[in-house]
Amino acid sequence: MVVTLRNYQAEDYPQVRSNLEIAGLFWESMDSELLLSRMIARDPESIIVAEDKGHVVGSAYFIDMGLAAMSSRLNVAT
Repeated sequence: MVVTLRNYQAEDYPQVRSNLEIAGLFWESMDSELLLSRMIARDPESIIVAEDKGHVVGSAYFIDMGLAAMSSRLNVAT
């Protein structure tokens, strides 16, 4: 397995959502396609995905809080 990290792109949404659902983490008010598109419109680096052979196997959201950053919604498929 060779995993690469990259910025989220809109076409990643189905795989990101599926991974969150499998992990029991999906929450519509935090993980909707519209909300994720708004997040990356404000900050293209706010969502990172882990990819293996063209498949998204994980993701994490990052929120810039000025002097600190917060991560959330971290998940990795097994």
